[in-house]
Amino acid sequence: MKITVIGSGGWGTALALLLVENGHDVTLWSHRPEKAEELRRTRENPMLKGVPLPDGLALTSDRECVKNCKVVVLATPSFAVRTTARAVASLLEPSAVLVSVSKGIEKDTSLTLTDAIAQEVGEGHPIVALSGPSHAEEVGRGVPTVVVSASRDKAAAELVRKIAENYKLPYYTMSPTYSICPDHGYLSGEHFTCPKCGKTCEVWSRITGYYRPVQNWNDGKVQEFKDRQEYQVENSRLEGRRLCDRDAATEPAAGTAPSTPAERGEDGLFLFTTKTCPNCSIAKRELEKAGIAYQVMDVNEHRELVARYGIQQAPTLIVRHGEQVEKLVNASTIKKFATSQSV
Repeated sequence: MKITVIGSGGWGTALALLLVENGHDVTLWSHRPEKAEELRRTRENPMLKGVPLPDGLALTSDRECVKNCKVVVLATPSFAVRTTARAVASLLEPSAVLVSVSKGIEKDTSLTLTDAIAQEVGEGHPIVALSGPSHAEEVGRGVPTVVVSASRDKAAAELVRKIAENYKLPYYTMSPTYSICPDHGYLSGEHFTCPKCGKTCEVWSRITGYYRPVQNWNDGKVQEFKDRQEYQVENSRLEGRRLCDRDAATEPAAGTAPSTPAERGEDGLFLFTTKTCPNCSIAKRELEKAGIAYQVMDVNEHRELVARYGIQQAPTLIVRHGEQVEKLVNASTIKKFATSQSV
């Protein structure tokens, strides 16, 4: 999918890296031409030191890059969100989804940033708000973390989840859950019109990411803290949820002979995947397109091999030849390998 991230700060760059890793056609836009040129020259953002920018990430300062994009991510500082949305509004595809990832509210109007964007681009564009709890450093360096989105358009929120989620970044969408009537106050559920008086209501949704000392929280957040429930990891829908838990790796039973070439230490290509990872399907497709033979190894069924090879994410391709072992991590790296082998 063609995607542009507007804003080359740490957060915008981290999200662009994630989207490239997920196999999308991504452009990262910088406000200043000299910033875009520096990123092209160094292939590194000073805000994410030590994290290389892949060749597959396009870098520009030309705002026409938003043309023909299915998704446009607005990652500018909050004070620049409105002017940036206004500048690109006429260039957007009619059905383009806009994703707001900036923090705060608009200073002069006290509007949420999604409302400010809507005023500039019009109501025809679905708008999704994306938040933490996460940091640019975590996402950019591939450290497992989580993000949350909210949108009145459930289809748009689901689209953003599909393009952004991978093994290291489980992703949750939260739809509006309560409403406020100017006369009757709080209403449970989603009501754009008050069922009691017919007046227009505001529909609200909570977003995870309130991160500060509990003593400084307001009364509402304090009550949420008291009512909190522990997340049950074993109920996660992500198949690879325990991949980094080395203690959970199961050893073969005593006297049991290794049953696969990988377990026997034979030469070959072994692709470590999970059943729900979208990038794993991309890696399989690229290997098959290049006519490369490989064996699929589900990470949950081969814990000992996961520990042996130090597998940290899916997909990972292990190329074994004698005593030499090469480890290729993520779909974009595996795609490059497949392309080089087919030439």
